[in-house]
Amino acid sequence: MNKTVFEGLMRVQTKLRAGKPVSVGWLFMGSPITAEIMARSGFDLLILDLEHSPGADESMYHQLRACDAQGVPVVVRLPEVTSATVARTLDAGAAGIAISDMTEGRAADELGRFSTYATAGERGTHRVARGAGYGMDWDHYKDEVVPNLLLIGLIESQAGIDALQDIAGTPRLDAIFIGGVDLAAAFGRLTEPGHPDVQNALRHIEKVVFENGKALGGLATSLEDAKAKIAAGYTLISYGSDLIYLRDRALEKIAELKPLL
Repeated sequence: MNKTVFEGLMRVQTKLRAGKPVSVGWLFMGSPITAEIMARSGFDLLILDLEHSPGADESMYHQLRACDAQGVPVVVRLPEVTSATVARTLDAGAAGIAISDMTEGRAADELGRFSTYATAGERGTHRVARGAGYGMDWDHYKDEVVPNLLLIGLIESQAGIDALQDIAGTPRLDAIFIGGVDLAAAFGRLTEPGHPDVQNALRHIEKVVFENGKALGGLATSLEDAKAKIAAGYTLISYGSDLIYLRDRALEKIAELKPLL
């Protein structure tokens, strides 16, 4: 991990540990070009999605390089915890891992162990990985970067809520991110995120996360929603993605043009 990215990661960690909000953008397009544009736009942190989005390891490497050039840390979202995928993703130079639909404390514990070298963890050692500067930054990587990798669990289901105390109580986990759309769907309220059942679940999640001293993240669907989340104590403020910005701008511009055609 180069110096500017590490400095960006530490700025994010410092803000989160102080309870200050961090701006988060998502990378859904699998494109190093859109990743680079997002990195140049001023976000504190980007999350590269490998659950729903196109691309695999090679695409991830290209996107990480594009963001590294701008000094922006990138957390990679994976669909599940396995020692191989966590190690491979971190070796590529990711600044952390986010795991979708975390449903048990064991998964949070495994994320911490699979992200950390022995004897504190179980991550396999690859001293010439890209994350370690192909071996040229190994000491810096193992001593400074690895202890500060950003580890996030997403809560997106009733099972996640049921296990939340164990998940949030896992020492190495830094943050809980609420997958609001999937959570609403789990209550049969996909198109009704404001339904009392969903809102009660959100309040419960917030309470447990704050009691355990973790950072809390969520999707802000508007500027007013972002303000409300910050006021409620959320510090990972997700505000759009490469795909959404392209889609919305395209729709806006064609709507301007159509009356002239």
